[in-house]
Amino acid sequence: MSQAPLTATGLVRVTVASGTRRVDLVLPGSVPVAELVPELARSVGLLDALTVHGGY
Repeated sequence: MSQAPLTATGLVRVTVASGTRRVDLVLPGSVPVAELVPELARSVGLLDALTVHGGY
């Protein structure tokens, strides 16, 4: 049995990288990227209160 491609299920694979961190995610393809940016930034530690200084 073969698996359906993620795009057929409405999901997309995304890799978020920043500095030394990298996170591979599967996200809903129907959600605008602008709505996901804060959570994507959190996933690589960009919104960590201890390391944030003056924005992204």
